[in-house]
Amino acid sequence: VEIVGRLESMDADNFADAWEAWEFGVNYFWNKHKTKAQFTYRHGENVAGVDGAEADTFFTQFQFVF
Repeated sequence: VEIVGRLESMDADNFADAWEAWEFGVNYFWNKHKTKAQFTYRHGENVAGVDGAEADTFFTQFQFVF
């Protein structure tokens, strides 16, 4: 099991405010790290530079190495 997190910010010339986001999640490995399931939650503020725009996303991913 692996706990992950990330912070990011993007401020472009035409943005009213900086686009900021943070996320956290959990990765679960098995079969000697050949198989992984990832569960992540992401929260974004000032999405696409629009002041006050927010977005929440939950996603899962599955990876298998053969």
